[in-house]
Amino acid sequence: IALSHTVDFDLLSDALAELRRVFSDVQLSCRRADAGAMIECLRSGEAEIALAGPLEATWERIDTWPLFAETHRLVVHENHALAARDEIPVGDLVGERVIARPYCEQWSQCRFLLEEAGIEINHCHEAPGDRDAISMIEAGLGVGLLPSSVRLGPALRGIPLAGGFERQIRLYTVAGRRASPALSSLVKLLRSADWTAYESTVVQRA
Repeated sequence: IALSHTVDFDLLSDALAELRRVFSDVQLSCRRADAGAMIECLRSGEAEIALAGPLEATWERIDTWPLFAETHRLVVHENHALAARDEIPVGDLVGERVIARPYCEQWSQCRFLLEEAGIEINHCHEAPGDRDAISMIEAGLGVGLLPSSVRLGPALRGIPLAGGFERQIRLYTVAGRRASPALSSLVKLLRSADWTAYESTVVQRA
């Protein structure tokens, strides 16, 4: 399983627990990959399935299914001056030290949003993954724009963004590649799961 740096492992927990109940001897191998490496993991066979946001890279043998759509939100420490806000426009982040997330599948979109609001990306801190970005925010090093499904610690607050943007979490597999019964079951479990706790809009199931 290849997971984007922007996808919490929590999203797999229920499906994997059910998979292990049926296939008690299943062995999992999970790795993190950025957007550029995700397709290559599938092409090389290093991963049999992947969970990520929308990938710009294409390969004709990729099958993909949307699981849910979610918004991004501003994440701040509970003691931050913005923590009491119910909603915030991106323009209000001018002067804040924002945590950059160049590994994100939609970083170009996020970067454009920040730069259009007058935020200088060159002055941002940079994180190697969302869990690290969260640790940096917990340490008071800045604020971040993170997907709503990312689990936050008790010291952090997620604030809806006015005029923000959505992303789709998608499941990727390789068409025509022989799948084990366990893998086929995992794909079915993920495609049929109830994602309403995460999604901001209903996506059309394939």
